[in-house]
Parts: sequence; C-alpha cells; structure tokens
Amino acid sequence: MNGFGPNFRLKTIQDFSYLREGSQLLSSKWLRFYYKDSQNKSASTRIGFSVSKKVGSAGKRNRLKRLLREQFRTSDFRLLGKDILIVVSPRVYKDNEKISDAEQKVLESSYSLWSKLKKNESL
Repeated sequence: MNGFGPNFRLKTIQDFSYLREGSQLLSSKWLRFYYKDSQNKSASTRIGFSVSKKVGSAGKRNRLKRLLREQFRTSDFRLLGKDILIVVSPRVYKDNEKISDAEQKVLESSYSLWSKLKKNESL
C-alpha cells in the first residue's frame, strides 16, 4: 500500500500525549524525531507533525508537512512499528536564503534521521 491512510497518522490528543513522556529523541539541525513503540502495538509506523508558526506562513508550514509526508509515504520506513512526532525547527527558512534550499535540507535531515532510527531498531 502506497497511501497515507488513517492507520499511519497520529490524530488524537492521546496519541500525542503518549509521545510526551519517556520517548526517545533523534535530532538534527532542522528536525527532531520523538519516537516510541506503537501505542496500539501495530506494525505500521504512525507519524504526526509539529510545525510552529515561527517557521513561517501557513503555506510554508503546510509545504514542509506535505514534503515530509510524501517522503514517508514512498519509503520503507512505514513498517517500523513506531509512533513518531516530527518537530520542524523554526530556523529552517531563516537560516537559508532560498526556499528550495531550506526544503532540500529538511528532506535530507529527515532521511538521515529515518535511517538512524531504522539502524537503531535493527540492533
């Protein structure tokens, strides 16, 4: 399945609250991944996003979420059995002159963090 259906999303307050306590952290300059084993003991990885208004306009925030969601949707990271909260740094557009550079750096950071997460889980 290549979709991004409801079984791949963190949707409720309880889903996000579950990740607040005792979760592990992977971080880069642009992103932070908070993760734990899936709350519902599923083999599917569920993700949620936190993108502050400090990042930029609604269009910029939504674009970052769309890019990250698409990267996740087309990857093999969907079957890690984790709940993951992805937090985008407010500096992402401020520290990069071009919007395309900022978006590329976020995607590279995301892929790097996904790879680290997958490597950590296979140990």
